[in-house]
Amino acid sequence: MVNEHTFSDGTTIPGGTTVVIAVDSVHLNEKIYPDPLKFDPFRFVALQEQDNTGKRFDLATTAMDALTFGHGKHACPGRHFAASELKLMLAHVIMNYDVKLEKEGVRPRDVWILAACIPNPSAKVLFRKRAL
Repeated sequence: MVNEHTFSDGTTIPGGTTVVIAVDSVHLNEKIYPDPLKFDPFRFVALQEQDNTGKRFDLATTAMDALTFGHGKHACPGRHFAASELKLMLAHVIMNYDVKLEKEGVRPRDVWILAACIPNPSAKVLFRKRAL
């Protein structure tokens, strides 16, 4: 059985309660990410170039304004492996296939499931193997 938790301000969370963080308030914040609703495939390349450490905007780096893999002691321990696998899969697709949406230039609407926004699972993406 999970015990309740009381925060320093007196707020109590009953045991067994699911607690989530509204990451949209961070990931869609214009003070952090300029024009966050616009698709910009080079957004993080540009941010990386402004960073003097060279690590701040890496895919697997966590921070209070980059919560994709969590943060702090509860950050995903497999995030570096997951990032490498995603990059390998994307590189394979880019090198070997031509890809387009069924209705070219029209992005299917996202689907919301409770607080989660996901790409439309019924959307059709067309792949054509490139000739070698």
